[in-house]
Amino acid sequence: MKILIILLSLAISLNAEDKLIHGNVYGVDEDGKKIALSGVRVQWLNSNIGGMSNSNGHFMFDKVEGKNHLVFQMVGYKTDTLHVEDLNKFINHDLSPISTNEVVVERKSPNKIYNSSLEAKETITREALSHIACCNLSEAFESDPSVSLQYSDPVSGAKRIRLMGLDGKYSQVMIEKLPFLRGLNIPYGLSFVPGPWIESISISKGTADVTNGFENMTGQINVELKKPFEDASLLNAFVDIGGRSEINATQNFNVANNINSVVMLHASVIPDYSDLNNDNFSDRPKTQSFNFLNKYQFESTEGDRVGQIGVRALYDNRESQLNNVVLDNVVPFSFNIDNSRAELFFKNGYNFETSNLGMSGSLVYQNNNSMNNFSAYNNEFNLSHYNANLNINYIDGLGTPATESKTVLNYGVSFLYDNFTNQFIDSLNNSTSPKLEYITPGVFANFKYTKIDNIDLSFGVRADYNKLNDVFFTPRALLKYTPNEYLDFRINAGKGFRYNNAFSENIYLFFYDINESYLSNMMNFQQNKMEEAWNYGITANWNFNLFDKNITVNGEYYKTDFINRVIVDQYRYTADYLPQIYESDKTSYSESFGFDVDIPFTEDIAFTSSVRYDNTFFTNQNNELIREPLTSVFKSMTNLYITLPWEFSLRTTGSYYGWGKRTLPEGSGYKNFDPFWLFSAQLNKKFESLNLEVYVGSENITSYSILEANTDLQAIGANYIGTDLWGPLMGRNIYFGINWTGF
Repeated sequence: MKILIILLSLAISLNAEDKLIHGNVYGVDEDGKKIALSGVRVQWLNSNIGGMSNSNGHFMFDKVEGKNHLVFQMVGYKTDTLHVEDLNKFINHDLSPISTNEVVVERKSPNKIYNSSLEAKETITREALSHIACCNLSEAFESDPSVSLQYSDPVSGAKRIRLMGLDGKYSQVMIEKLPFLRGLNIPYGLSFVPGPWIESISISKGTADVTNGFENMTGQINVELKKPFEDASLLNAFVDIGGRSEINATQNFNVANNINSVVMLHASVIPDYSDLNNDNFSDRPKTQSFNFLNKYQFESTEGDRVGQIGVRALYDNRESQLNNVVLDNVVPFSFNIDNSRAELFFKNGYNFETSNLGMSGSLVYQNNNSMNNFSAYNNEFNLSHYNANLNINYIDGLGTPATESKTVLNYGVSFLYDNFTNQFIDSLNNSTSPKLEYITPGVFANFKYTKIDNIDLSFGVRADYNKLNDVFFTPRALLKYTPNEYLDFRINAGKGFRYNNAFSENIYLFFYDINESYLSNMMNFQQNKMEEAWNYGITANWNFNLFDKNITVNGEYYKTDFINRVIVDQYRYTADYLPQIYESDKTSYSESFGFDVDIPFTEDIAFTSSVRYDNTFFTNQNNELIREPLTSVFKSMTNLYITLPWEFSLRTTGSYYGWGKRTLPEGSGYKNFDPFWLFSAQLNKKFESLNLEVYVGSENITSYSILEANTDLQAIGANYIGTDLWGPLMGRNIYFGINWTGF
């Protein structure tokens, strides 16, 4: 099948590729970050035939017989001439600024690029992702100090993230600036984005500008996938000792002179239940997952318009059960989870002389059907979510091209629609089907001003309307102060709001032996107001030379103060030992302190170390201010990246997770869990002549496992719970993979 696809793509694209030359042109912004350059004039030497690069830096125009020298021209950059040896090869070309005295060069760590933009932003690159066992988006953060990875439950095998001490749902996770981690997607969505599809991941801490919506409370995470106009040919295969096998493929197609397409495929399977810690309970479920994406991108020859449309579909099935245990001639616990999702998305952009107009949107349908068999109960959950969003924004450079202007006004309108149906069918076939529907139109304006010496600032406000809050306002402001070329400070303050479909977002809490009337009550829970919080932050970045090494130190402090919050209380103070969900306007907050240092020992050895301290508290129904459970208060991480001879490279990560609170069986209170270490390593070997990379690695090298999580088989029945997880259930995992780009 793969060979057939390749031959078909070659047959379709052969004629168009003979006629056109494609490429991207890059420069650096005022902060030294590599960016795609818009408005670069590219033409054949001694000819008038050429074109302009668009907002993505892409250029495309006719080949000319006998011509093989391209001239690149743009104000502020040196005019450059490039000799093109292979006219059929995609071109990537960098331009040099005329004056570089004020350019701050980006710094690279073993897993990130840190830049000096207005927002406190870090980017995980494609190169970095290739050096971790990045099978999906959640696993892309396993060596990231800013984002903490958390295990939610052994039934679904899902992993959740935490940013600034709070669950990832309080961050705004987007795929190419379109909303992604929302509603039914919150428990499982991070595992639905295959790692080999990802081009880069940007992490912005604190509240960002208002143009992307009101839902960001602790930060924005934006995932960029491979592009239709760039080389996206990849075949990836992966297998680990637990039986997990994956295959991923991405391929570009030239459809017409100015239309390209990229197809992405993913299939993974865990053929049997995994129980590496021998506790008779599945550490991770038996899984089948299939994922498909196809998008088309149009670019005008003049570079003044770009459009994109695409579709995506996935199916994911997970089964879990107790192993080797039978009570009353039946397996006492089993669970089946079916997830399906279909999505249509589009983007359209117009480049004018001094401004840009952009439109983007998506339509999403997602369904989650889950069935559990726990002793006397046989329950079914059938959850569905319809979502539509539209965003139209106009970027005005106020007399200067928006990409060059120091004063930019960005304003527009948005529309968001959500429709949830939560159906619960109990063991007597009684059905409960509450529905939630939210319609939220909004307007926004954001102003960025960078004319003041050493100071950049941005401030904006949104006004949105829905039935929960009527008209609500979302103000946000950011300021960056750069006293000299070695030091910069950032301050941000802003508000965020979000819907909370409490049952679907926390469905993993209800996978166990829980009273059916309680399940029905939880299913009917609805918030009276949106969750609302203020976020404040300050960061400092110090870049200096020591012993001819460019060393960078980061420090940060963020606080998130909730005005209204839906509390998920897992301390289970009730007599029947059940988690509680309730709405509260009482004190709830998170404080996050962070410190990073980046030291490139040599050109071949890079080292980063970081520490994080998170204080997260909420007020319970007894008016007690208590620490949020199952999260480590202190976290430390060290990454070491070494380039070895013969095209080998090695990446190692050591992570220390400090103490936190956990509950005790039978709802008898709580205690601290002990600190623990996790270690991982991966060795890569490249075969450049074959366009092949082979890698082998190990996660959790010391085989640490929190056996207490579900070893007590006597607890099966009345008060059994399997979601009190603060660390890994699985022990050591060893994996092997290949990346081939030779087709």
